[in-house]
Amino acid sequence: MDFIFLVIKLFLVIFLLEVWSSNGVFMVNIIKSNRYLSYDVLRVMAIFFVILTHITAYLIINFKTAPGNEYLISNIIQFIVFAGVPIFVLLSGALLLNEDKKFDTKTFYKKSFLFLVLLTIGWAIFYGLFYAVILPMLSGQPIVITDFFMYLISFKGSDYPHLWYMYMIIALYLLIPILRLFVKRENKNYILILIFGSILVQFIPTYLNFLTTGLDVALVDFVNLFYLYPLMGYLPYLLVGWYLTNFKISKRNRLIIYALAILIVVISFIALQLGYKMRGPTLDGLSIASFLWGSAIFLLITTIYGDRKTESNTLITMSKLVFGVYIVHVIFLEIFLRFILPYEQFTPQNPLVYIIIVFLFVAILSYLVVYAISKVKYLKKIVYIKE
Repeated sequence: MDFIFLVIKLFLVIFLLEVWSSNGVFMVNIIKSNRYLSYDVLRVMAIFFVILTHITAYLIINFKTAPGNEYLISNIIQFIVFAGVPIFVLLSGALLLNEDKKFDTKTFYKKSFLFLVLLTIGWAIFYGLFYAVILPMLSGQPIVITDFFMYLISFKGSDYPHLWYMYMIIALYLLIPILRLFVKRENKNYILILIFGSILVQFIPTYLNFLTTGLDVALVDFVNLFYLYPLMGYLPYLLVGWYLTNFKISKRNRLIIYALAILIVVISFIALQLGYKMRGPTLDGLSIASFLWGSAIFLLITTIYGDRKTESNTLITMSKLVFGVYIVHVIFLEIFLRFILPYEQFTPQNPLVYIIIVFLFVAILSYLVVYAISKVKYLKKIVYIKE
């Protein structure tokens, strides 16, 4: 019940933000820039969401059957912040499919795509060694060299396999030059068909899987018989990110999207608390809840700030360092949860206070370390992707 009241309040806040969106009350006049304020806000918001998602996942996994309220509170927070990755992909669609921006396929593959592949390989090797060698040594456990190769293939050994996002983005980058051939304003209606097709083929069947719990077949199994795989995966997020930044959504339709997103999140939360077992991850990026919630937040922020430019040096710096923070935050999270203060040793056993402490530790240290690396000429490229 408390959660329902919380989301109702959240909807009221969203409505008020919509009403105030033309008043310019969020601006801080410090510098002039050509960066969109909404994009910088979304990046920083998304990385904070990702960090909180991983922290709450730790409590959800390890204290699901505990007598306290760790599981409940962690789930409430998780259902609010799980839009982190969807926001990142929506931003990629808005930026990479921008037809007003000059694009050269050869340059894109040679510089952006190739650099991303090399960067992913480097960080995958680092984390393979981190989980297969460094953490076992620090924990006094035996080193199993095959775990290194298993991490590269399936992220074995990691409770937070965040590099999956890099693998997924590589695949999407391969498609960007092809998508730009037809993702144009004049093809608006065709793009909408693809988006709604994906909702029908992927998001809704996956979400309704819990209705077939206990049966030998699921709705998604039936849908897969049609082999409509081009409509699946994270491709729809790119298209939605492009669409929401190119076409004005009426206030009535925006409020419908917000209300629908909140409704789906509430239903998902209640279903989970009642013990319904989803056949797929409840908060997976390929669920309708993630899709709608991420899109709603993206729409809200871009509506509030519109075409305003970022006028805060601090926000620009934080936004530029988001990729690096995403990459390294898991190191500090593992160190804190394993060696500094596991929840079992935390007194008092207050999950909300614990989540806040871990978040501040991980976020602040990640930003400080990435900021320091970004100042080193030959190292900054490993934590920073040029826009």
